[in-house]
Amino acid sequence: MHATGTDPAPAARIRAARAAAALSREELGRRIGCSARAVRRLEDGGRPMTPAERARIALACGVPEWFLAHGWHGWERAASR
Repeated sequence: MHATGTDPAPAARIRAARAAAALSREELGRRIGCSARAVRRLEDGGRPMTPAERARIALACGVPEWFLAHGWHGWERAASR
């Protein structure tokens, strides 16, 4: 279930990044300084991720921040800079 007014795509990108990094929710939470429950809420769209969380998740999962923020469409923006 998604919180009212939130975009479900960032939640899916968090799940994809975590899966690609072969991390459990518990391990991702440990690496970014939160609980597995907080990771689940982010992945389920229960609340949006903050810019600071986006940076920590990107670092922990080895993905660029723009992927978490914009998906593959962000690649076009990043490449044009």
